[in-house]
Amino acid sequence: MPTPRSTASHASVVFLRIHDFAQQVVAEQARLEGELGEIVAAALPVLGADQSVVLDAQGALAVVILANPRGALRFAWRAAVSRDLDFSVGLAHGPVRVAPGPLQVVYGDALVAAEAIARATEAGSVSASREFRDALARAQPGMRRLLARTGSAIDAHDRAREMFSAFNVKPEGEVYIDGALKGMSPPLKRVQLPAGKHVVEIRSGSLKPVIVDLAIGPGEEFAVQHSFVIPPPPPPVKPAPKPAAKAKPQQQNQQQQQQQQKTLWDRVVDWLNGS
Repeated sequence: MPTPRSTASHASVVFLRIHDFAQQVVAEQARLEGELGEIVAAALPVLGADQSVVLDAQGALAVVILANPRGALRFAWRAAVSRDLDFSVGLAHGPVRVAPGPLQVVYGDALVAAEAIARATEAGSVSASREFRDALARAQPGMRRLLARTGSAIDAHDRAREMFSAFNVKPEGEVYIDGALKGMSPPLKRVQLPAGKHVVEIRSGSLKPVIVDLAIGPGEEFAVQHSFVIPPPPPPVKPAPKPAAKAKPQQQNQQQQQQQQKTLWDRVVDWLNGS
């Protein structure tokens, strides 16, 4: 009988990591993990039934979501709304495997990347890997621009992972939804809208605004990230050089005499040196 092989599939992973977990006493760690479990349970209804698997990790939870990067982002935003617990959220997309055996161990590159992204993300924020951003773009092209590159993270295998974060407008900008001003970002971080199609516009002074078309599901929140490119100031205009003044005849004679004297002195110096 052949040995059973591990199964592999591409999925989105949402990794929720409690900050400063290792510094807490055991009783406090248990309380924090319980709170994180409640936050995840409250956010899971945004996903379809039988669409996700929740995995335990020390001071963290990982949610594996099949074939739904948009749903993974919705879930991450819904969970991150909580302000009672300091935790960060990392998203990744890629292969995950279920190892054969009674323990049903889940592993894979997407889990490694999601954990690295979460570790490099500040508390209360959501960041994603490039692979997740690309998967999101394939599923919902309009949402790709909501995640902009903010840095990189190093995973457990010493590999650099590009990071893309949500709702961090640089410099500050005005957020308009369907033509109505919703506020300035920062400090505005999240906007909740009724289901349907909406137009999001971010303006920042005289810079070119960014406009994104979105289709929002029932009860869905979204976050916006955009870094405006500030054009460099034009180089200063240098004044044209003034033409050199012509020497008067008397000045020309003096200059010629000085040149002759200098030449004669040079000859004397050469003679003294034995040249």
